[in-house]
Amino acid sequence: MGVLAAALEEASVDQERKQAIGRRMRTLRTRSPYTQEQVADILGITVRGYQKAEQTGMVKHERLERLAELYDVDVDAFYEPVVMNTDDRLERIEEKLDALLSALGVDLESETDPGEQMKALLADAASQQGRKPTRTARSTNRAAGARD
Repeated sequence: MGVLAAALEEASVDQERKQAIGRRMRTLRTRSPYTQEQVADILGITVRGYQKAEQTGMVKHERLERLAELYDVDVDAFYEPVVMNTDDRLERIEEKLDALLSALGVDLESETDPGEQMKALLADAASQQGRKPTRTARSTNRAAGARD
């Protein structure tokens, strides 16, 4: 391998490491209650500067030390792979799904199946816009009428 090829490969690996640091910064921040604005303020940099640090991983070691303090992790956490176990992933997905369903008006505490609630909401929205309900919504409406 020539000197130039070795230098290019090393530069590529270095860039990958920096980007990994940026991804870890983002992962730790999104797991915390802090916004980008708050973290930027804590670090004494602009929001744009913090966003760029998350994107590129180009950040001073002293700032990584401050972030490690903030997130209560060892500074090595920025240099090691971040692993999220399956339970954490499922919990985050469930939280996002619950928030989405609530925003759509689905009552998760109701005894009615959330899927059935969604079908009814879609049928209602279609009828308010003067459209015919979809096949699924029509069958849901018939089934609901049959139960009454």
